[in-house]
Order: sequence, then C-alpha cells, then structure tokens
Amino acid sequence: MGNLFTLIRFCASCLLQQVSQ
Repeated sequence: MGNLFTLIRFCASCLLQQVSQ
C-alpha cells in the first residue's frame, strides 16, 4: 500500500509544479 501513497504524492508534486508555473 505504501507504493500507492508514494504514487499519489508524486502526482501531487507534479500538479503543484504545473500550478506554480
């Protein structure tokens, strides 16, 4: 299950970077 959490966190980081731009 830890892998799923990591994937969600990675996706969140990508979204945050896109919003920052």
